[in-house]
Amino acid sequence: MVRKCEVCGGKIQVVVYSDHTYFGGNCFTRAFPEPKRGEKSKESWECEKCWGPV
Repeated sequence: MVRKCEVCGGKIQVVVYSDHTYFGGNCFTRAFPEPKRGEKSKESWECEKCWGPV
């Protein structure tokens, strides 16, 4: 699944982080607490142009 970055229009891909994620639709970071044991990491989006290839 591909989305476009609201900041630069670049392609955004799904990335999963246990400690942080990106707002859906743009590439500003938001902090999240560590997931509880057995809990899945947050799904996030990363823009290729703003943050480099995933």
